[in-house]
Amino acid sequence: MITITDILSEYGQYYLKGTQNRSRLLGVPTVTGETLAVPGVRHIRTDETIYQLANPMFSSVLQQYQRGFTSKGGVDFHPNPIQLRQLKVDDQLYPHDIEESWLGFLAGDSSRNIEDWPIVRYLLEVYYAQQIEEDKELNAVYNGVYEAPSTGVAGAPAKVFDGFHKLIQTGAADSDYPINTISDIGALDADTAFDQIEAFSEGIASQFVKKNIVIFVAPEMERAYRKGKRAKGYYDIATDSQIGTRIDFTGHTVKGVASMTGSTDIWATMPENIIHLMKRNDALTNIDLQKADRLVKILMDWWEAVGFGVNKLVWASDETAAVN
Repeated sequence: MITITDILSEYGQYYLKGTQNRSRLLGVPTVTGETLAVPGVRHIRTDETIYQLANPMFSSVLQQYQRGFTSKGGVDFHPNPIQLRQLKVDDQLYPHDIEESWLGFLAGDSSRNIEDWPIVRYLLEVYYAQQIEEDKELNAVYNGVYEAPSTGVAGAPAKVFDGFHKLIQTGAADSDYPINTISDIGALDADTAFDQIEAFSEGIASQFVKKNIVIFVAPEMERAYRKGKRAKGYYDIATDSQIGTRIDFTGHTVKGVASMTGSTDIWATMPENIIHLMKRNDALTNIDLQKADRLVKILMDWWEAVGFGVNKLVWASDETAAVN
């Protein structure tokens, strides 16, 4: 619900035409969807609520020659479903509340329906569009754990769908088709992050050493990695911008993402192994605006989920994969 109590208290209930405009609405920049914006992530539109994948597991077939028939080989198909969850945004406002306030420049006129007033457009184009991305990035994409809603109670962003941390924990516990866990890394620490991240990279199987693998950490741990690389004195550099995040002699890259802010976890995969699913992903363009008794209600809903295409292409430290 839009609240202007403080505006009225500070500026009074009046509108000075020509002095106020949107350029004076200054706020803290919101967090963008960094994790899912990594190049190579697969963004898939679907009409399904459960995206059904299967992972074939191949057995060895090669053997030395002999005249007799000696059967060897086989394929086991492991189901890998990704469950989409339904998300929504419900909000409401009385647009007329702002008409005689400092925010009057966002009001409409007699030629407009109240659902078409600038205040409604501002909420749709600025507030909701940005806040949805921040809510997902900071609460759901990595830390999310789905929880069914309580009737009549607005839920929390961290409960809208299972994030990557939950998927890593579930994958590590899958006895048939587990993710890869790497031991002896420990919880990341800024003082030792450079050596820990290098050790983690070395723990990834050698056949993947040249592959494009992104190692995900908190932003502060990426900074610690860069500082650690600088401290080693290996490079002749002119500015800090020349200190990269690629792990030397590999195709691996360290990526600090906002979704892991404050975390001591570390995990990795190929970008194309990350799947981002959306059903009815036109939520921000196909919005239900309901008007009754001068009240405008704003309703959006869609389905969304993240997942891994192949567990065998996911790596995490023991500490990250452990269920607390």
